[in-house]
Amino acid sequence: MSDSKIPVSRRALVQRINRRLLKDGQVLRKTRGRTVPAACGEWTVVHWRSHLVERTHVDLVALARELDCLAGWEFVEEVGPP
Repeated sequence: MSDSKIPVSRRALVQRINRRLLKDGQVLRKTRGRTVPAACGEWTVVHWRSHLVERTHVDLVALARELDCLAGWEFVEEVGPP
């Protein structure tokens, strides 16, 4: 059997994660500005309606595997700046 891995773009991974998180009333957001990424990390999970930050310093791949959004035979394709 082949050990080939299937590439998944970051955009597709974010969409998969958001579809799964929306069931719990949450959404994944990329932080903006100069100081916020330093304090909260590049990605955060926020409540969909209240916009309260529920999780900071989110690792996309780790969260995707935790939520079963990324299969074992898939990897995240890093192409250019996010």
